[in-house]
Amino acid sequence: MLEDVRVIVSSCDSFAACWPPLMHGFDRYWPDGPTPIHLITNRLTFEHPRVCVFATRADNGWARNLRMALSATPQPFVLYLQEDYWIDRIVDTPLIDSYVDHFRHDRLDYLRLVPVPPGDKHCGFDGRIRLLKPEARYRTSLQAALWRKTVLLGLLRDDESPWNFELVGNDRSRTYGVRFGCVFGRNLQTTAPGNLSYVCTAINKGRWSTDAVRYATREGLNVDFGTRGRETWIDDFRRQSVFGRTLHLMERVVRKPHRVWHHCRNFLGCAAHSKNNRRGI
Repeated sequence: MLEDVRVIVSSCDSFAACWPPLMHGFDRYWPDGPTPIHLITNRLTFEHPRVCVFATRADNGWARNLRMALSATPQPFVLYLQEDYWIDRIVDTPLIDSYVDHFRHDRLDYLRLVPVPPGDKHCGFDGRIRLLKPEARYRTSLQAALWRKTVLLGLLRDDESPWNFELVGNDRSRTYGVRFGCVFGRNLQTTAPGNLSYVCTAINKGRWSTDAVRYATREGLNVDFGTRGRETWIDDFRRQSVFGRTLHLMERVVRKPHRVWHHCRNFLGCAAHSKNNRRGI
């Protein structure tokens, strides 16, 4: 089962403290998951019976490192993860395999395994999946997702960061139409069957998240949280409350107006694309 799927974990040496809790999550909550797990590093190694380290030596950037790992992967489908996605709930392997069947039958090129953000429309072949319209935002979200390897390779641009890929790669993904989807639900914590549940994310803006500390405490893990700073309750408030998110957006407008303009331009472009589709243009 899942022999044609390779798990690829995007990482680098500076995030090595995340690797033990990452694999704890696999061992405890997904013991029958795909093996080996391809871990991208630079020069460091990591000893674990389920891990195959892909060392890039020099850090060539996120996209180039990922392209190298994908090119060395024989499997046609990949499950993309990042090192600070720590699984916290039992994974239903037969259910994941049933999702992969849609790739095998050439129905999907991308399936996000968490509804962040949620999908747009019902699909005709699986009630657990919502398709992403061509004009939808974050079609190329780098949350945990199944990918057709050739499609991910085709969308990568060597000079892009993960954040740029989610924004600019979104435009490129429209050529694939509605072959992009996500599992049904409205948030990461939903208990809907088939959603991959994990800490999202253990590191935010270079600091350990509150969720990471809680996870380590609950699981009895000895994580070296001294390697970087920790978030505070203020960070949680800014990220989770409506007022906090509004304040954060206002700060972004002041500090990085060009990034906000890109979001607005992307949104307007999506709206125009949708309008032209309705007109048959």
